[in-house]
Amino acid sequence: MDIFKILMFPGEGDKTFSKPIILEWNKYWTEISYEDYECAESCIFTKNKTFEKDATLITFHYPNIILENLPKTINFNRMNVFVSFESPGNYPYPTNLPDNFFNATISYMLNSDYPILYDCFKNLTQNDIDRWSDKEIEEILSKKNKSIVTFVSNCYTSSKREFLIPVLEKYIPITKYGNCYQSLNNCKLYENCEKEELENHFFVLALENSHCTDYFSEKVWRLKNLIVPIIMDRKLLRKELSYLNPYIIALSDFKTVKGFTEYLIYLMNNKEEYKKYFEWTKFYKKSKTCGILPVLPCKICDLALNVKNGYRKEMNARKWWSEGTYEKDYVKTWLKSALIRKYKK
Repeated sequence: MDIFKILMFPGEGDKTFSKPIILEWNKYWTEISYEDYECAESCIFTKNKTFEKDATLITFHYPNIILENLPKTINFNRMNVFVSFESPGNYPYPTNLPDNFFNATISYMLNSDYPILYDCFKNLTQNDIDRWSDKEIEEILSKKNKSIVTFVSNCYTSSKREFLIPVLEKYIPITKYGNCYQSLNNCKLYENCEKEELENHFFVLALENSHCTDYFSEKVWRLKNLIVPIIMDRKLLRKELSYLNPYIIALSDFKTVKGFTEYLIYLMNNKEEYKKYFEWTKFYKKSKTCGILPVLPCKICDLALNVKNGYRKEMNARKWWSEGTYEKDYVKTWLKSALIRKYKK
């Protein structure tokens, strides 16, 4: 069936479409079936570039942009949308792309036009069944007999997190999974064995591949499996993310590696102190309650409807993206400082 016949209002003159058209210029990290999301029914999503001149929005998933293959037409009623859940530490703004190429942003950064987190906490309601029972918590805590587990697929990072594990292992055992270790095939991401390993360990390393403003992936949200995440820097838990503070441990809280590992061992030997990191179970839902999908299609469609109703915006996307500041070599720098403090004593 001709899509123009489906979308056009009957009448004279130029083609007028009953719904905003959203053109996905390049693919996301995964295939998305927008038909699965009721909130996206108010828009038409297409990958067909013949709709370029009629599109209300064109979305560009960064870093998959090919600079030699950008839209050829100019339409001042159209908006270009930057979509990325990677970090500027790994993917700086392209040198040859105009500063004002994008009109709006969707990313993990809290100052995006449409921020989307990897997950979030939702408050429990009075008769909510989506909650951890005391019995379930005790059952999982009783399984914990190992110290730290890590799942790592990126072996060489701008945060230099890979420098931490060999140092920590001098003080405390670490179970390692992922591309960077020979145990790769023993436990793949999101398989049942990951859940089992999280239940068997007290802590999980949630160090990101780059130290950037607001950048927290699914790693920190493993806390919903009743494990305590270890992050790089507490100051990154700002604004909406600040409610995570009581439930995580940060390297930045400690001056030496020895002091850090001694605290972990103390928690492992003091059940009541360790349990305090799960106080969130009294206030928040048990399950994954938000995330990139299904929120992304809804946010894109909301923006397209606003644009169709006359919303316009210009911005300096290069400046915005570069302000997602990051500290290169964060973990390596922390280790160096910790070593200096050790020998000053």
